[in-house]
Amino acid sequence: KVSALAIRMDGAWGMDPALAAQALVEGTVLAAWRFLELKNKDAEDDLGTEVTELSLLVEKGGEGEARTGARIAEAISTLPAPL
Repeated sequence: KVSALAIRMDGAWGMDPALAAQALVEGTVLAAWRFLELKNKDAEDDLGTEVTELSLLVEKGGEGEARTGARIAEAISTLPAPL
């Protein structure tokens, strides 16, 4: 089981580093989300390992843009759900 994840952004797959970082962080947050409100206790116990650390490995010079994208994704992922 893995609790830390590192993703290498070689050339950001032709994407802007900020957008690539934002997509990777948002995707990781969404993948980690679990709907437990209607689950029983056994389902909660069988969730596996939670990723607690994500590292984006960026080409030299793209660190600032990637950091910006990651911060945007982090801010979006902490917004309250619309009613």
